[in-house]
Amino acid sequence: MRQDWRIGPSRTDRYGDPLPEGALARLGTIRFRQGFLTRQVAFSPNGKIVACAGVGRGVCLWDTATGKELRQIGSATRADAIAFSPDGKYLACSFWGPPSRGTALYESATGRKLVTQVVHYETIRLLILKRNLAI
Repeated sequence: MRQDWRIGPSRTDRYGDPLPEGALARLGTIRFRQGFLTRQVAFSPNGKIVACAGVGRGVCLWDTATGKELRQIGSATRADAIAFSPDGKYLACSFWGPPSRGTALYESATGRKLVTQVVHYETIRLLILKRNLAI
């Protein structure tokens, strides 16, 4: 619901995303916004989710139809590589930087961490090239 500017500021932008306190409007959108630097993007096999690894927010997952953020995975300041399993149920992520280093496997629907392993991020890149994620 949009409020008249004379009454007071709107609490959301035209897409329903919250505005900062005191803001009347937003130029553009915050949809699909990863953070400082995007390192890699991966689409789920069904095309309904897009995952983005980058600097600043770790891994973010968005609904491709609406652009709404579904969840943020990992609290690392830098995520280098990501790969969905062929069925889309799992997401492998490579993190570099505190508090996490190494590779982790997550449930893509919930963001729950299943396995953590200290391996180089090239492992994830190989998974992407081979399109084979063994669980």
